[in-house]
Amino acid sequence: MIYLYDGSFEGLLTCVFEAYAAKKPDISIIPQKAYIPSFLEKEQLIETDMEKFRRVYESIPKKISPRVQKIIYRVWLSEDENASNLVYKFLRIGYKIGDKVVNYIQEPAVNEVIELNRAVGREAHRFLGLLRFREIHQGIFYAEYEPQYNITVLIAPHFTKRLTCQPFLIHDKRRNICAV
Repeated sequence: MIYLYDGSFEGLLTCVFEAYAAKKPDISIIPQKAYIPSFLEKEQLIETDMEKFRRVYESIPKKISPRVQKIIYRVWLSEDENASNLVYKFLRIGYKIGDKVVNYIQEPAVNEVIELNRAVGREAHRFLGLLRFREIHQGIFYAEYEPQYNITVLIAPHFTKRLTCQPFLIHDKRRNICAV
């Protein structure tokens, strides 16, 4: 069975909720835009439900650890083609063994999650030092970049604190998104 979702983080955790509710550990979770139809597997579109998202999101720090919330968010930001399935498998293991999940690297899914988390974190940290702004119009500063991962949301708070009195735009040219 394949669960399709809108590609949002909220949609992903809604799928995790639905998979748990259906008691089906062998679910594949795929963003709709990345799905290639198959005659071999049945698919089901899962609509994003903010209440189901909230229940899963809030259960993570209680049943696993607050650190795991950050890890799965970064893995989702990696936009890796298998990120959704990795998050699901990681959470399933985490709900069973708790906060020890981050050290359970002999499990391939856990190891991949930890590696993706590190890669996204490394890239975000690197761009904190590399991103350069230029003035584009009367005190408005602009920086463009093309990161491998979707890290704009991770680096924007740093620049908000650093450039408190200056309006700025950070433009991810690869994804055509901005932080203002």
